[in-house]
Amino acid sequence: LKSSARCAPHILPGWSCQRSLGSWGSMAPAASKKQEQKPAAAEAPKAKKPRNMEGREEAKAAATMTSEEWKALQVGMTEKWRQPEYMQKPHIGAHNCYRDDTYEIATRWMAETKISYRPHAKSPGSKSHVRYEEYSKATSIGEALTLGSWPADWCWDYERGFIKVVGPLREEPIDITRTTDESDITDVDRALWRWYLKELAKNHNLKIEDLQGKCSGESLIMRAHRLVAQREAKSRLEAAEREKRMVSDEDVLETLKQWAFAKNITRVNVTPDGQDWVWSDTMGLLRDRCGNIHLTPSTVTYPEVVAIINKWLHDRLPADMAAFKWTSLNLNHNYAAKLHRDGNNFGPSFIKAFGDFKKGELNYWPEDDRTTDQLEDLDDKDKFKLDIKNGLALFNGNCAHSVEDFEGQRFSIVYFTVRCFDGASEHCKERLRELGMRYPETGEDRYALLREPKGYGSQDGARKAAGKNEKPVHGYWPRSQLEKAGVKRAFPLLKVCANLGKATAVPEAKLKRVPKRKEEEKEESEATKGKANGEAKGKAEPESEEQNEESDAAKGRAKAKAKGRGKSKAKAEAEAEAEAQEEEESSTFKGKAKAKGEGKAKALAKIAFKAKRTAAGKAEAKAKAKATTGDKVEAKKGEKKDDKKAKKAEQPKKADKPERKAEEKKADESEKAAAKTKAKAKAKPGDAKSSSIDAALKDAMKEVKASKKAFKKEEKSTPQKAPVATSTPGTVSLPKGPKAGKRVVPKADEEAAKRPR
Repeated sequence: LKSSARCAPHILPGWSCQRSLGSWGSMAPAASKKQEQKPAAAEAPKAKKPRNMEGREEAKAAATMTSEEWKALQVGMTEKWRQPEYMQKPHIGAHNCYRDDTYEIATRWMAETKISYRPHAKSPGSKSHVRYEEYSKATSIGEALTLGSWPADWCWDYERGFIKVVGPLREEPIDITRTTDESDITDVDRALWRWYLKELAKNHNLKIEDLQGKCSGESLIMRAHRLVAQREAKSRLEAAEREKRMVSDEDVLETLKQWAFAKNITRVNVTPDGQDWVWSDTMGLLRDRCGNIHLTPSTVTYPEVVAIINKWLHDRLPADMAAFKWTSLNLNHNYAAKLHRDGNNFGPSFIKAFGDFKKGELNYWPEDDRTTDQLEDLDDKDKFKLDIKNGLALFNGNCAHSVEDFEGQRFSIVYFTVRCFDGASEHCKERLRELGMRYPETGEDRYALLREPKGYGSQDGARKAAGKNEKPVHGYWPRSQLEKAGVKRAFPLLKVCANLGKATAVPEAKLKRVPKRKEEEKEESEATKGKANGEAKGKAEPESEEQNEESDAAKGRAKAKAKGRGKSKAKAEAEAEAEAQEEEESSTFKGKAKAKGEGKAKALAKIAFKAKRTAAGKAEAKAKAKATTGDKVEAKKGEKKDDKKAKKAEQPKKADKPERKAEEKKADESEKAAAKTKAKAKAKPGDAKSSSIDAALKDAMKEVKASKKAFKKEEKSTPQKAPVATSTPGTVSLPKGPKAGKRVVPKADEEAAKRPR
């Protein structure tokens, strides 16, 4: 049982569920001096709930012994059946509110756990006496449940020494949600789980749904404590903002006390000899064993806890260390780290200790360049001893360091940057900035604040006198200096989002950029207004007198030209406007040359403005021209429809002229032969066979002419409308019918005949 109780050293001595929330309503710090000074008369006494006397007479009648007989049986029982040691510590709250130590032990019991009850522990005449006499016959937890006792009875009896537990026990408190096979769940497991869930929700003023939504690696009681730490951290941040003050050491200490630390078995390099694990949590950025870089689950689930710790450093960051960046936090509780080096840190780290303890200083070898294989070979004369309880220390975690043994309750926080910070996603980076971390940029110098260690024993080592302008090997700032510096810039570096219920940190750099953004927006709005005014005036008033004269002359020339062609008045004005815009566009290109003398930026801005105005004028002119010519286009469409109807009416039938197909086919073949002959002649100009090619061309032309004559005779013999000439040179439109469409007359043949040999 003692080993089971030690499984939860984060449960503070005397720190019970009642102290957590049962009596205070929240896990708030102790009452302030102002509250203590209030007169006692001002506090109204609470009304005592009347005891339920129902069934009292029946219980007296069911008693198995008299009061005198019972008292005789109690002689010497107190010494044989002692209460647990933790029950000797003071407890604030009602007698029926159990302590966290009791919850930790009772939730490890199973149906097969062997127990023994103190005989006749409860006095006769009460209802509990009758029940106790019945279920105290049980020899296991499973039998006790069958005989009518419940988890609340087990906790009550255990705290008063009425139960002795033999075993076996669970290694961790019960968590049904982790059970894969439901057949393994017993009635005792279900009874414990339901009762435990309700007790935690009631004592800590939480919702059962919130307790069930645990993140990875959390037990139920860890989840309850962390939710309370999260809630109280948020209220402390809001109080600091409301009172315009820094986050105090007490704020951080109370948050760490309320936080439930995880049992960490992976930090082998810091685990003291003789232990298998330490109480340690990492928040922020981390690389897992699979190589994935991500935010730890506790960072996402409890952002206010991260935010209040970050703000504490923001409020006290020394002015000469304003360039310090960090991506992660390491929270430690009640262990003295053995001599070790950190292998995955980038740059220096800040460290601060909190709590009521003695000793526990940080031992640090600043010139350790990792050339010494055995850490035990490092000389104690070379180490620095830093009192991190009463001050803030900056050190290189990649150098050897350790923690002195201490007495009392000690917490520590390390602010550091992981080596893989550059590989994180943009979402992770932005989220950490929102929580108050100053995320480093790519390509930063890891030795920007502390110089590189020189090693021990070498000529250039630590024993050699350092230069005047050389960077330090560590930094230390006493608490008084930090508090004095922090008052000047106490707030705000972090904003609490009341709507979302989450703390969102605004980096200092972003806060400094806010006024600048407002000025830029003001300048942009003024520039936009000026540009709009310029565009309105631009059409009426060109920017220079030369451009004014050029535009007027262009408009006059365009109008005269349009009138000379006999265009309509509206169309003439539209085209004149378009030509004037073209003249202006050409003048803008002249401005490019002028830009070299006046200043490149100003001239280019003018050119862009003119081009935009020219484009707008063109669009307007085109729209006017389109509007004026719309009627004519519609008239032409009507004429085309009438022509098509007339052609269709005059089209000859297929049976009237069967010879027509043969004539058209012969003409097409002649055209193809002529085209091929011409292509060969072009492919080999000046060839020796040019004479034969010319002769072939002549023959082809004769055949074409003959076919044309025959075609014309056929056309004259049949009453038809004359073919309509098209706009394409060298083509004629044929009436609809067999092989209807456009028949191409090879213009290339005529050019070939005219070409000199």
